[in-house]
Amino acid sequence: MRRVIGGLLAAAAAAGGAAAQESLRIAVPEGFGLAYRVEAEAGAVREFVPAGQTVDDWREMLTVQRFAAAAGGDPGAFVEGVLAELQAVCATPLATPVEPGQAPPYADALAVLGCEVSPRTGGTEIFAIRAIAGREAMHVVQFAWTRRPTEAELGAALALVSGAVLCDPARTDAPCPGWGLLP
Repeated sequence: MRRVIGGLLAAAAAAGGAAAQESLRIAVPEGFGLAYRVEAEAGAVREFVPAGQTVDDWREMLTVQRFAAAAGGDPGAFVEGVLAELQAVCATPLATPVEPGQAPPYADALAVLGCEVSPRTGGTEIFAIRAIAGREAMHVVQFAWTRRPTEAELGAALALVSGAVLCDPARTDAPCPGWGLLP
């Protein structure tokens, strides 16, 4: 998955951009800590894993991303693009239909994607993904497992990614809450 993310950030690098004002707020699950961080004008990636896990040896991971070149784009098309990248490297992709979300004033999309036999691990990788089209960037949040999650785990992950809030101090209809991570 990091290869797909890296490729998307590399593609965004040419776009550049000003310092971001809008921010994605998300409640990082208890026991998770920052394990990986890359930030540039073109975008950013932050990955969080539970205590005792690393970005190289994880079983659960929360990923928060910002892609400046995709600002104002179609979040459904963005998630479909992630699925296409996944299909290019995975012989056994898994996907739910990409659903439009409910994040007024922003357009967003939500899906569950994965690979039955991941080229990275040789095992299953599944992730809930939500993309939100901001005015400065496409903001993406994912929760992933290196196994099939239980129904309860999947429900909790979908609630987590659906609960992320894109806020923008320049917009009166998108105020920033007083909680959560500022990626």
